[in-house]
Amino acid sequence: MSVTLVRTQIADNPVDGDGNAVAAKQVFSDAEIEAFIAQAGGNLLLAAANALRALAANEALVLKKIRVEGEMRDGAAVSEALRKTAFDLEMLATAPEAGVW
Repeated sequence: MSVTLVRTQIADNPVDGDGNAVAAKQVFSDAEIEAFIAQAGGNLLLAAANALRALAANEALVLKKIRVEGEMRDGAAVSEALRKTAFDLEMLATAPEAGVW
């Protein structure tokens, strides 16, 4: 259940046309999500923030700024958006009322 909650926070829950989960298209394995949870001391929001930071680093390293078939991909912009979302999750996780997570 914890893995599912983290996946939901980071939108790593791809589905097919019928709404069925497609594990092969997930960015992180369950073991990787469990590692984020362990690193965050069980705090699921912090785990999600750390996962987003990992995604941000990957976007910045892999995509950079490219144009493919007329479509522009700006890895730096995607990375920055992921980092901002990670920061928001971290703020939620460390707020006084965050004990529910």
